[in-house]
Amino acid sequence: MCIAKIVNSVSEIPSDIFDKLFESQVEARGFYKTLEESDIGPFKYYYLLIIQNQKIISIAPLFLLNFKLDLFAPENVQNYINKIRLVFNNFFCFRTLICGSPALDYAYIGFDKNFLHRKQELIELIYKEMVNFTRKINASSIGFKDFGEEFKDLDILKDYGAIRVAAYPCVIQRLAGASIDDFFKSLNSSKRHDLKRKIKKLKDLPELKLEVKNSLDNNELERIYELYLETFKRSSIHFEKLSKDFFIKIQENMKDDVKFFIYKIGGKIVGFNLCFVKYGVFLDKFLGLDYEYLYKYHLFFNRFFLNIEWCYKNSLSIYQSGQTGYDGKIQLAGRLKPLYIYGRHLNSFINLLLKPIFFIVQPKNFDPIFKLIPKYKFQQLN
Repeated sequence: MCIAKIVNSVSEIPSDIFDKLFESQVEARGFYKTLEESDIGPFKYYYLLIIQNQKIISIAPLFLLNFKLDLFAPENVQNYINKIRLVFNNFFCFRTLICGSPALDYAYIGFDKNFLHRKQELIELIYKEMVNFTRKINASSIGFKDFGEEFKDLDILKDYGAIRVAAYPCVIQRLAGASIDDFFKSLNSSKRHDLKRKIKKLKDLPELKLEVKNSLDNNELERIYELYLETFKRSSIHFEKLSKDFFIKIQENMKDDVKFFIYKIGGKIVGFNLCFVKYGVFLDKFLGLDYEYLYKYHLFFNRFFLNIEWCYKNSLSIYQSGQTGYDGKIQLAGRLKPLYIYGRHLNSFINLLLKPIFFIVQPKNFDPIFKLIPKYKFQQLN
């Protein structure tokens, strides 16, 4: 007989249990701990535990927020809805309990390997406990954010009235061969020609140099946060906004896995990547660039090649980057990993009314790259 329990912090879960259930994940206990300790948005965190015979057999991270249904809509649509919100504060806005994380590349629920054959049953139990808890905290909706095909069992939620739509995919590349020359050979001729043309233009410019660090001093922290904010404000989709404290805490909580890639021209920091390295995976997580140098130095591509070269030197075989910005990533032979969102309003009548709206406002209807996805063979990495 399984029971469900919800706790308020990762610190209430034995670290060995959390590590065991999330052992395949780069973003695991240290990342969730950092989110709790950093002010990155109006989120409240919970962890839903499934327990059998006093043993935790599943952990589902949760967070609570006021979800705006127009989050993925074009700016002009958002501006119109925001005007309505001047009169009706919560128009198209629902207090929602979500399984997943506001800052993960893709969501994950930890299951004890001995109970994987009961995965669908446990997912139903997680859903039912989320419903009970949602009502207890006076929320109105439930969501499951950014789950991949390995969580196909979540389709059972459609039997409970949930709707499934495509989320923004993340991007994964397998690094062919043993050197960056092999990487270039793996590209088709048009991509290879275009990238070599961009690299050739850089030869007459001051060299972009790379420094890789596990921690930052105060001056470096100030500069990379400035670059992060500059890049953040130019992004059309905002879910979370990192605080400066996030960069401090991540060094403490993921010190064995975190890498700061700092890009310099003439001694000046013109860009950074916050990356994680674990299990042979290079996770390109957060990026900040100086837009004064962006186009002249082809910073996006140039820093990517420096990263790739570092991966080959350190025997890493998978390069993973996050959602949005697909055009450049696809040019670099990235493959798109499909992700999905499940959601429902607990009021059956309102849920029925919201279903067609949810289909209309899903990300793929507003991101131009989604229209080109069939051309790029939108598929899961095997």
